[in-house]
Amino acid sequence: MTASNFRKLTIPTTDSPGGGDAPNTVRLSPLLELYHPFLFYEYRLQSFTSRWPHRTCNLSPEKMAKAGFFYNPGNDNDLDNVTCPFCLKELTGWEANDDPFIEHSKRKGCYFMTLEKCERDFTVGDFILLLAQRQASLMERAYIRFIESMEKSSERVSEYMRKQSNTFNKADRGKNTARQQRKRVQRK
Repeated sequence: MTASNFRKLTIPTTDSPGGGDAPNTVRLSPLLELYHPFLFYEYRLQSFTSRWPHRTCNLSPEKMAKAGFFYNPGNDNDLDNVTCPFCLKELTGWEANDDPFIEHSKRKGCYFMTLEKCERDFTVGDFILLLAQRQASLMERAYIRFIESMEKSSERVSEYMRKQSNTFNKADRGKNTARQQRKRVQRK
């Protein structure tokens, strides 16, 4: 299935806007728009611009795109960063003998890598599962960022509490020293 074929697809449903039994269809193109442009090979391939630093057979733009990656350069240190649009795994630091299929497969859990067939042979069900994996990956990423944010906030609160505790302890020590001095004076 190609990108242009996928845009034309509709899914039959039994839900009718009028409440009757007449079948209705839902166009899949809005789903595509959410994940476009890297859902399909042709768009992933186009992402590998002249800035892609590797031109070896193993790391050619064609092979990288077939392995499910699109070119996603970060800062100047990540000029060979690629991302899978489905599992959202990012890989960088490619070496000439690396195989993008093997490297992608090492990172478990990508449905795209389990399909092991050409994109033109994907079913609508395959595409829907790929979209579902992307959503799950986005949710997992958001959850991880939330947890990291909460951990940082917790550390800041703990540090603040330690500082406040030290301030109060110093003040208490000062009061105790003053009391002890008064007691010594009173004893004399």
